[in-house]
Amino acid sequence: ILRFLPLNNIQSLSIDSDASSLQLTHWPYLSRLRTLRVDGFTINSEYTIAYIATLIENILFIRLPALRSLDLGMNNYGTCWPITTAVVPLTYLRIDLPRMDTLISLISTPPLCDTLRQLHVHIVNN
Repeated sequence: ILRFLPLNNIQSLSIDSDASSLQLTHWPYLSRLRTLRVDGFTINSEYTIAYIATLIENILFIRLPALRSLDLGMNNYGTCWPITTAVVPLTYLRIDLPRMDTLISLISTPPLCDTLRQLHVHIVNN
């Protein structure tokens, strides 16, 4: 089925947080992907937190240069932001964060400090 899909033309994608390796191996071919929504996060799952860090660091900003809208959901309650430089110029971001200093790090990350137009954040209440 995948060989019939125009992967180079896909601009919007919604996947489950437990994406199969098949989905992940085809991401390099989604060169025009502008909107990504990751669904299905569970609360306080260590696997999910590690998965998101890997997803952000190794896949999203390296293999998806056209990405402008990223929705990681508001149910993870603790997504780390492992990136400090050289990310794609997102204009929309929806994410939950563990602490206020993580939010400051996120909005200080070039070029996000200049490109973000909508930022939806949930900070965990301790």
